[in-house]
Amino acid sequence: MSDPAGQKPLDLETLERVVFRLREALQEYDKNPGNLFVLDSVVKRFELAYEVSTRTLRRYLLDHAFSPADVKDKSLQGVLRNADKEGLVQHGWPEWKNFRDARNETAHTYTEPAAREIARIAQPFLVEAEYLLDNLKRRLASHG
Repeated sequence: MSDPAGQKPLDLETLERVVFRLREALQEYDKNPGNLFVLDSVVKRFELAYEVSTRTLRRYLLDHAFSPADVKDKSLQGVLRNADKEGLVQHGWPEWKNFRDARNETAHTYTEPAAREIARIAQPFLVEAEYLLDNLKRRLASHG
């Protein structure tokens, strides 16, 4: 289904790819947590997966759950509350706020301790992103 603005249908390929890449980076980090190259990869892949997840979630709600005016005017907090009500996410706004704060931290302060904290947060985010991806796949399959 495409939205009234004529955008192409929601494609989950990008979300699937970034979730896979984050999983891959976290697996490498678990094997060798002292490798700063791998740590940097986890941080960057977390950032990307977070951005794609929130954009995809907003787009899904725009296309399938709410009127375009409602979604476009909603803050991320509002989008996450609606996603939680729709059962799209495992955890609601408080958990996603932590993810957002971690994402913002990487943009402003990048130190090794901060990067290690992001790597710690990236694991529960991966679980959440996989949950979101699975739910979106199921829902899109039932719409198609």
